[in-house]
Amino acid sequence: MKILSVKFSNLNSLREEVDIDFVDGPLGNAGLFAITGPTGSGKSTILDAISLALYGSTARNQKHEIISRGSRKAESAVEFELKGKRYRSTWSMRLSKPRTEGKSPTGTPSMELALVDQIDLGKDEIIGEKVSVVPKLIEQLTGLNFSRFTQSMLLAQGQFDAFLVAPTKDRSDLLEQIT
Repeated sequence: MKILSVKFSNLNSLREEVDIDFVDGPLGNAGLFAITGPTGSGKSTILDAISLALYGSTARNQKHEIISRGSRKAESAVEFELKGKRYRSTWSMRLSKPRTEGKSPTGTPSMELALVDQIDLGKDEIIGEKVSVVPKLIEQLTGLNFSRFTQSMLLAQGQFDAFLVAPTKDRSDLLEQIT
């Protein structure tokens, strides 16, 4: 799986719309890059946005807690390429009232997975539309469930050793699936 772009809004402390293109611009030719910055600048939020769009979960937040305070809606979309095909996976959640300190408001997340038509962008094929379906489709496509994805692909801040301390058989299986 090659992540092509991530777009999100109202996640954690990043209230504005964020659009990161890993294909065009400075990151497209970088090959290898690091996400760096001071504490609270949003580094882990980028990883949260990717895992939300693909699996509807994050390694560090409850779904309601990830929405920026004062916001009623959060969204995340990831475009990725796998075996020559391009996909877009999206997650969004609308709360009954803006998130504030204290009690979490109620809200229901939604997800969608589409096969992107690269010739006619308006003719994408929706292949999954439910929170209960999309993560399973992602797992079928990639061979990685949420746990394996976070261990092997998203070594989030403070969890770098998760892959290193995994049992040898698990590491071997993960490396085989990744490559």
